[in-house]
Amino acid sequence: MRDKSISTMVEGALMVALSFGLSFIKVFHLPQGGSVTLGGMAPLLVFAFRHGVGPGVLAGTAYGL
Repeated sequence: MRDKSISTMVEGALMVALSFGLSFIKVFHLPQGGSVTLGGMAPLLVFAFRHGVGPGVLAGTAYGL
């Protein structure tokens, strides 16, 4: 059980880092100052689907902070 929780935590950290990196890739800029990014939340969604609500919310919170 301990190995599963550690691997989940490491995978969550990697997905947060991947989301952070993808958020810098801009597809195009909008006229009023916004922009469209290339799938910045996709790794977090994949992680949440694989591991459930609890770890997904923790990873999303870490990304938000």
